[in-house]
Amino acid sequence: MSTIAPVERKKVAIVLHSGAYDRIYQASAIALTAVAMGKEVMLFLLFWSLKKFAEGRLDERDESGEYGAWERETFQRMAQLKAPQVTEMLQQGRELGLLKIYACSASLQFLNVQHEALKSQVDDVVGLPTIVRLMGQAETTLFI
Repeated sequence: MSTIAPVERKKVAIVLHSGAYDRIYQASAIALTAVAMGKEVMLFLLFWSLKKFAEGRLDERDESGEYGAWERETFQRMAQLKAPQVTEMLQQGRELGLLKIYACSASLQFLNVQHEALKSQVDDVVGLPTIVRLMGQAETTLFI
């Protein structure tokens, strides 16, 4: 009788702190790309990304003013090219079973976000010790 060993996948950890649209978009695109490459992705939501996530505002293209007219031009071009929405990318990654989304319990408390607001949107609410332990399993860790 032969036994087939489970596939040991490489892991990517993305710590998403920023609530700026460009950073949320890039984190989501990197996550979906890694999933498409067969890697497990752990996306940790902290502070402002968690707040936007809880409020259902991930697809809002906020203009920070940091890049002036480039922001408007870029957002218009993304719309013309029919670039996928952040929520679409995250949904695809989760449907493929390789993207896990975690909310930081301390950030929930600091931002007064109720766990119930996130129940169906995250895989788990975890503390910093768990985040650090899970990050230790990753081949690649990004802080965005």
